[in-house]
Amino acid sequence: MKNEDKYIRLYADFENYKKRCKKDKNDLILYANEKLILDILIILDDLKRSINYVKTNELLYNNLLNILKQNNVKEMDCIGEKFDPHYHDAITSIDSYEKNKIVKILQPGYTFHNKIIRHPKVVIGK
Repeated sequence: MKNEDKYIRLYADFENYKKRCKKDKNDLILYANEKLILDILIILDDLKRSINYVKTNELLYNNLLNILKQNNVKEMDCIGEKFDPHYHDAITSIDSYEKNKIVKILQPGYTFHNKIIRHPKVVIGK
């Protein structure tokens, strides 16, 4: 192999390395708050469950949900979809529904910048 070929390959490898580092840095910045958001989702779940007992919590729930939406956190709506183990966690199944269709969400799933940060826990038909 000629020295010129070695140089060209080395240069190409270095350029790929720089691109990879830039992408990694951007991803790190983009998803830096992921852990905090996962912790907040626990509170959001508790607020949603408490709405049946304390109606004032509905305002808190909606405000928190809106703040999360403004920060690119979205709830996954998967009722009626075909079950996919890559996107859903099946907790149980029930009879008399279409096979492998999601019939109920036990715990909602969320995406953060289109990345799934919490898979929905669902009930599927069998």
